[in-house]
Amino acid sequence: MQQRIVTKIEANPLLQKHNRQNALMRVAAYCRVSTDSEDQIESYKAQVAYYTDAIAKNPRWRFVEIYADEGMIYGEQ
Repeated sequence: MQQRIVTKIEANPLLQKHNRQNALMRVAAYCRVSTDSEDQIESYKAQVAYYTDAIAKNPRWRFVEIYADEGMIYGEQ
């Protein structure tokens, strides 16, 4: 049986750096409130607005989702 010779060719580090710099990062936010009181609902809305805006302003980020503890939002248990 003939022995196989495998030659590993390392990636070009300059090309890898270039690809990472130009790649869009998929970004999600996690917003949380601990109670369903009115001030907490406003806090949740403020968190969503802040993170949505921050993600949208970064040209290297692509908005994916807002995640939350929905059981505590708007009185749902």
